[in-house]
Amino acid sequence: MLFLWPAWEFMDIKGSIEKSISANRVFLSEIIDQYKKKGELPTTFKLSRKSAFLEMSNLSAAFQRMTQDPKSKQKNLGKIYELVVLNHTFLSSLASLSTYIQNNPTTEASSRFTTAGKHIDENLEHILSFLQQEEIGSAEIGVENKNEFFKKELPKFTMENPDLPTSVHPKLERQFQEAHLVREQLHWLFSISKKMLQISEKVNFA
Repeated sequence: MLFLWPAWEFMDIKGSIEKSISANRVFLSEIIDQYKKKGELPTTFKLSRKSAFLEMSNLSAAFQRMTQDPKSKQKNLGKIYELVVLNHTFLSSLASLSTYIQNNPTTEASSRFTTAGKHIDENLEHILSFLQQEEIGSAEIGVENKNEFFKKELPKFTMENPDLPTSVHPKLERQFQEAHLVREQLHWLFSISKKMLQISEKVNFA
């Protein structure tokens, strides 16, 4: 049966990528909501985290199977590998942010935090549209405005922003550390989602 009708993994890998990115998108949404609302973790948060890791595991397994297909059937292997790795990195960053907000008291979420989360989510939405061939065009459309937002509204902490002196009140120091970690994670998540968007535009799963 397999000889007559072989099931090459490249025919199904797109679905695995879509499921994993969709699960990451839901997890991102739960993290943003939790950061804004605070309080006890809802069941939906825990389920979204479990689902994201499960779908990532499924995607990794699907890619491993794809590498066992004949070379002639390993279409776009390099770009698919990049998507898998970036998606895994994206989930790792989500998990780090999730762990932080679970284990540390956080300040009120600003409008800039909400906007940053929205831009990242939009990138994921466009990625799924490209994968589902519902969107035709350039991945750079609208990205430049988002880049400017992250540069101006969420400036990165650099060496010009040294650590607070030990004489500063502990509460202010915690707030500084929170701002540093959250902003860096948002920058990183946006950067990863942007790279994934650029790659997804170029991959043809047909």
